[in-house]
Amino acid sequence: MEAIRKLAERLQLVHLKDVESAGGELNVLLGSGIARITDVMRELHRQQFTGLVAVDYEKEGNVEADLKHEVEFAKSLA
Repeated sequence: MEAIRKLAERLQLVHLKDVESAGGELNVLLGSGIARITDVMRELHRQQFTGLVAVDYEKEGNVEADLKHEVEFAKSLA
């Protein structure tokens, strides 16, 4: 959050992903880990961010269902 505020004028791309734990390498679906995705999106809205938001998917499993979840979660924050 601090970086988003400091870099506000220069942000052109935000890369979102969620992880299970701090320092962990296990990626999880957006909104189900410890990343503050909702707070990040709220701050981007406050800044009237017009750049690109990329959603990262680095997980094995049911790709179709997982991507549907990711898209729906992202839409709920847009």
